[in-house]
Amino acid sequence: MTLVPDAKLLLTQRINGAMQDVAYVQREHKIVPGAGFRPISAQAVKAKVRPILIKWGIVIAPSECLKSETIQWTSDKGKPMFFTTVVQGYRIASADNPADSFTCSICACGADQSDKGANKALTMTEKQLFINLFHIEVGDDAESSLDYDAPTNEEVATISDAQLVELKQYADTLKLSPKIIATAAGVNEMNEISLAKFPEIKERLLKRIAQTTPVHSGVTA
Repeated sequence: MTLVPDAKLLLTQRINGAMQDVAYVQREHKIVPGAGFRPISAQAVKAKVRPILIKWGIVIAPSECLKSETIQWTSDKGKPMFFTTVVQGYRIASADNPADSFTCSICACGADQSDKGANKALTMTEKQLFINLFHIEVGDDAESSLDYDAPTNEEVATISDAQLVELKQYADTLKLSPKIIATAAGVNEMNEISLAKFPEIKERLLKRIAQTTPVHSGVTA
């Protein structure tokens, strides 16, 4: 059924009409380093949706923030990182009949080297709300043929039992818990460390052992 904007339309009808006007949102041309996909710009989604919301008389407003949690850690390069998880509530209503409304919540995450992780997470919740509410297709005609490097066997495979024992020996020498080493490698347990990550972790541990081992000067008669 083809709809036209009308003050008497129910909110569900307005949303349905808006869905007719939204085709798809083009992904950016740049590829996210190490991820192999093109991102979807929040600004591009907002620019696409805003005139359609006005046309169909749909009001979307943020309501209660149900959750905001930030975790801080230090990257391998020694830089502070902030990872924020936000669950933001939104109210969707008819501009002509505010009582005709409903609420929903969207969860998103944002990472940043400063305190902008929360802002990134909030921006992501709005973008995902628009995409999910109006079932917006995101992509481009050439996306299916987008070529990127598949993970190597070393990136997928985990360390062997012998390598695990070796790392545990280094950990015992430094009096470090296996959990700390696993976290440094970006995994939950040491046996999940990838073969590709093993040389780096081993080198860092050996370097730390060398720094903490006292040097004894020899004395000759």
